[in-house]
Amino acid sequence: MNRVVCFLLYLLVFWDVMLQTSVSRGDEALLHTNFSMDNEESFEDPEHYSSLVYCNRSYLMVLYSGLLDYFHENMMELKEESWCDWDQVIRPYVYFTEIMVELTFNRDCVYPNPTAEEVLLQIHRHYFQQCLTQEQHFTDAPREVVLTLMLVPIFLVPIFVFLVVWNNKKQD
Repeated sequence: MNRVVCFLLYLLVFWDVMLQTSVSRGDEALLHTNFSMDNEESFEDPEHYSSLVYCNRSYLMVLYSGLLDYFHENMMELKEESWCDWDQVIRPYVYFTEIMVELTFNRDCVYPNPTAEEVLLQIHRHYFQQCLTQEQHFTDAPREVVLTLMLVPIFLVPIFVFLVVWNNKKQD
């Protein structure tokens, strides 16, 4: 069943690409600006999103929901205890994000976008929320240990400076 869904998603992605090839030459420059670089902050501006007239967010959400169902099937194959084991989860998660990016770019939308963020947050709330409780909580060291580790070097520095100066005077 997973292979069928995967195949259908690939067909949907490539079929969607074929539909988008009918864009006129004048609009091609706009299509090549649907990504943002790390050093650019324009992706945070609402005007940046409004300039991408080809992005249909509702259709994008339909595509994401189909992909979300496929991810859900993959996660159900794993035991719930292994959802926090990154070695077990990495393959379906990376596949999900790669297809999500591909679907987004094929719809002439930017990535990341609010719709994609909403879907990713939904996944993290459902599957990975319990993983936070498994983190190791570190406690502060006892006060005496911290003071000792701070004061010993502070007192040793003047002693070593005195010894160096005394040794240099002794050699003269």
